[in-house]
Amino acid sequence: MLIFSRTGLAAAAVLALLAVPTVGFAADPHAGHSHGAVHGAESLKADLGTTTVAGVEVTVVQGNLAEPGKEVAFDIAIGGSAAPKAIRGWIGTADGKGALKGKADKEKDGGWHLHVEAPKTLTPADRLYIEVEPQEGPRAKAGFEIKRK
Repeated sequence: MLIFSRTGLAAAAVLALLAVPTVGFAADPHAGHSHGAVHGAESLKADLGTTTVAGVEVTVVQGNLAEPGKEVAFDIAIGGSAAPKAIRGWIGTADGKGALKGKADKEKDGGWHLHVEAPKTLTPADRLYIEVEPQEGPRAKAGFEIKRK
């Protein structure tokens, strides 16, 4: 017959709790791929131009040179009175097939910041496409020539 003491049971309970995986910590969404030194290397500041997309004036500045399979950063300035609901972007073809699309983050200064991954096979025809979702009305997109390494 086994006899358990309160102290022994308490110690066993503590050890059991320590053995249980911690719940509540999300997996790193960036695990499994490299961002390289994108945040520290956003010094290119290449103006890709200004156009009107879905009634919104959009100016795009590229932060680093595009390389196959690497992340590229863009700053997007919006002109006009109504800020869009969302801005999305990708590098590839206009239809977006096979492209890794990203959603731009709105910055405190009113601008937007976008990180997208260039295709592993970056062709001369690939461009940055910016899709604007206005407060009202249909989404629209425009293409911008990108700077490459």
